[in-house]
This record gives sequence, C-alpha cells and structure tokens, in this order.
Amino acid sequence: MDMWLSSKNLSSWIVSSHKNWGKNASNESVLHILNQKIAEYEQGGWRSIIVPQTNTGECVPIWWSSIFSDKMDLFLQCDFDHPIIQKFYQNVDKNYNIFIENLKFKERYRAMKLPISEELFCRLFAYTWVFNKMFIRKEENFYLDRLKHYDKGKIPLLSEILEKRVFMCAEQALLAHHYLKIHGIDSSYVWGELLTKLPEENGDFAEAHSFIYLKDNDIQFIYDPTLPTKSWTTLFPKIQKNLNYSDFLELFRMAEKQFIAVEDLCNDSKFYYGFWDWTWISPENILLWSESKQQNKD
Repeated sequence: MDMWLSSKNLSSWIVSSHKNWGKNASNESVLHILNQKIAEYEQGGWRSIIVPQTNTGECVPIWWSSIFSDKMDLFLQCDFDHPIIQKFYQNVDKNYNIFIENLKFKERYRAMKLPISEELFCRLFAYTWVFNKMFIRKEENFYLDRLKHYDKGKIPLLSEILEKRVFMCAEQALLAHHYLKIHGIDSSYVWGELLTKLPEENGDFAEAHSFIYLKDNDIQFIYDPTLPTKSWTTLFPKIQKNLNYSDFLELFRMAEKQFIAVEDLCNDSKFYYGFWDWTWISPENILLWSESKQQNKD
C-alpha cells in the first residue's frame, strides 16, 4: 500500500500552487487533499500510523486539533533541505566520523555488549549528542507557543519549529527518521502511544507519542530520540530492544489494544509502546515477556 501523503503528483501540485504554503497554508483545498491522503497510511488502532519514508517538501500528519476529531488534521511540512537542518545533519556526520575512530568509544561499546551494530550505535550516539547541543527547547510557555504555529489550519515548516525551539516528539522523530533513511537504515516513523511504567491494577492512560521503529542485523528496536538516556554526564540514545514480540509491525497491523515491553540497551529500564486510541489501558493490554514466550510455544 502506498502510504505517503505526497506522491509525486501531489507534491508537484502543492509546490507549484502554493510556493509559500509552509508559512500560511490555511488553504482549504490543500488541507482537503491532505486529509483524503491520510486514509492511505497504514494504521493501527484508531489513532496510530506508520510512515516508512519522508522526503523534502512532504507534509506529515502529526496531531489532532481536537480529541473528538476522527482523523489527524494538523500537519508539518518537512523542509529537510533548510540550511539549519542541513547544518545539523552535517554536524552529526562530522561527530560520527570522530567517534567511530575513537579507541575509548570502541572500548566502551565492546564492554556494553550491545546487540546493535557499532556503526548504528555510534551514529545514534552522535545524533543525540549534537541535537542536544544545537537545539534546546524553550522552557516557558513552549507548548502554547507551539500550538500557535499549527493554529487555524496552518502548516508550519519543520525548520521553523526547530528555530523557535517549540519542538516535541513528532518533530524530533521526523528529523531523526529522515537522517536514518539518508544513511540507508531500515526504519519507520511511528505515531503511537507510550507508557513509562506498567499500568496500575485498575488501569491507566497512555501518552500519545512519536518514535522510530528500526531494524539492525534482523533485530527490531524502538529508538526514541525525544527521551535520551542519561548516565552521569553523558546522554546516550534511547535504543530499546523488543522483549516480547517477534514482529513489531505485525502487532501494529493486528489493530488491537496491545503494548509491548522494551528494554533500554544502556540502563535496562523498561518502557511500553503500543497503538490504539488514547483510551484506558489495563494490565491485560500489556504483552509481557512471559506471555509472548507462551504464545510462541502455542
């Protein structure tokens, strides 16, 4: 299934008709076409999507204007060719080239005995280090300021959100996903949900969240660029191994209210990622490691 908001025809029509639409895109005809294209995304549950490819100029749905909306109606235009984004990617590559040749880094990687390749771990480490040096999110009123950029059908540019320092998980995950695709890494942008701990016996609400699904050496991982792992004075990329389900995408396509347990490669902490509709999550919705092993036996 073609899951992209902008096929070549759609992209060329938008660019030719609305050269500056990233700054003032309230045109109803454009938004109507974008809303129609959402139906072509692969969806899990009611409010979850997977996007395996994003290109410069494309618009990606990132949020709902209301919890009562039946489809995503807030979009972000991905101007990956903007100088600030290109400078960021170049700085990541520069630091990657330094780290990958650093003997102490190599020793640390071997000592950690990680299931992810040294090259990918180094690239994500460089990405995390540079991002948190270049982009520091605004502290006061950033959420309300961010909403202004999406108000009344506006479609802001990714570079604009970064420059104004009002980015959240959607913008960060899209930025990281495109960088990974540039370097040929099998990955997808995911709009789903997150639990940072197991729900109480009576249940709990999950948090809407954007993250990245990726594969390395035939092993599936969840990479969460928004929540780096802090260890002393060092920020490590939050790379998490799927503990309990052999195929993350298969779970997504089941369109059931289920969450998987993942374990951080750097500190063994566990998070729970899933798909559904922001409704009440009960403990039975968490697919635990012991349960998955039993399912595999069956």
